[in-house]
Amino acid sequence: MRKRDPEDNARLAVPEGEHVLWPVLWVTEIYGPSHIPGLRSAITALGLDSDPTDIGRYLGELIKGGRTGYGGWSRAGEYTPKDRPIPGLGAIATDLPESFEQASPVFFGVSNGITVSVTTFRLSQSAAKALDVIMRTQHASIVRLPSEEHVDVELVKEEAVGSKRLEIRGQAEAWLRRHFPGAFAEGLADSFPCWDLLLTEKELLCHDGPARKGWPQSLGFGFTPLRWTSEELPGLMLCDPEPFTRRDQAVKTFTGRRSQVFELDPGYNGPPELSGAIHRLEEELAPLMILWSLQLGLLAHERRFAEMRDALTAKRPIWTLGLKQLETTVLPSSLDLRALAKASTNQVARSLLIRDAPTFSDEDVLADIRRTEPSHKDFFKTTSSQIAETAAVAIDEMDQIVATTRNVADVVVARTNLRLQAAVLVLSVAVIALTVVQVVVALNDSL
Repeated sequence: MRKRDPEDNARLAVPEGEHVLWPVLWVTEIYGPSHIPGLRSAITALGLDSDPTDIGRYLGELIKGGRTGYGGWSRAGEYTPKDRPIPGLGAIATDLPESFEQASPVFFGVSNGITVSVTTFRLSQSAAKALDVIMRTQHASIVRLPSEEHVDVELVKEEAVGSKRLEIRGQAEAWLRRHFPGAFAEGLADSFPCWDLLLTEKELLCHDGPARKGWPQSLGFGFTPLRWTSEELPGLMLCDPEPFTRRDQAVKTFTGRRSQVFELDPGYNGPPELSGAIHRLEEELAPLMILWSLQLGLLAHERRFAEMRDALTAKRPIWTLGLKQLETTVLPSSLDLRALAKASTNQVARSLLIRDAPTFSDEDVLADIRRTEPSHKDFFKTTSSQIAETAAVAIDEMDQIVATTRNVADVVVARTNLRLQAAVLVLSVAVIALTVVQVVVALNDSL
């Protein structure tokens, strides 16, 4: 197999003049009723309550208003690494990993007690070029032991790229978990909802044709991915990669040519530049990410309650579930899920999100078939229609668990009462026996 390595490296080589840039990634978090105390503590710990720009006050008002209303947003500050401050930004120096030069969390009040944060992580210069470096590295096929699995250059390279993306996304998730913990931070799912922005110089990462089987496949675009474009954001494409190997390394990706994405900068501060384009994207794409996060949150809750159901049906005494677990897991999760389901299906909240979001319509998505007419399937409408069904399924799972755990609680209480009654009965018998003995002893003494 190693004889093919030079050929495979040549086939997967990045063309001359081409570059891959990963300037930014977005991570979202969901906050339900059970997460608000922790979020308030995080705001205080970061010193936002005393911030001269009143960040803490505005954020506190958003959280408070979101308990009963909907809409509104608030920034939660700008954050930079302690050793790399950005002059004039007014940022808070924190333990931001070296892979990033800036983190910008924004909180959105959705409705019915649900708040969602969208954090923009701008990668450092070296991290932004990390994928390009891996793509230009010569790789060798390997044999994995003990299975003696032969892994060719194509998969080795794809796994190296995927591992780097996982590593940097993991650093972003860990920072959010430390400073703004919510549902995903506490383990609602294996990872946070996340989106990458990948830019190229010449070729598009998502397109049909022979080039699709060349170097872009190392970035997870080996199969023809689902993809959407928006007339409101020309030059930008939303793709759903399908790598050959580990699917957990792939996330939804916004991609385009660097020059075209630069043109998305409104140009308020001069000629178009990347920072202006990113600022526009974080504003316009936030509703899309929020809606997607709500759906992912519902799916994660559905899986959580399904796991609880499986635990309840396991072959063991059902009362070993314990009242502590009911109190710490089932009840908080049920409150969060009900709030999330209401927020996700709130027509006013959804209409506001859809109104503020760009429309993404699908491109042709079959490998070697060109459609004569695009279907114009709107990504937002597709996601919105799935949310109601997902919410119904998750609520049904939850209702089953809540009903069962209530029965379990009744059993636990009944068993406890029986034990107490038995203890009282034994104690009463003992007291009576002791009294009888005392009487007998007294009678004997009198005789």
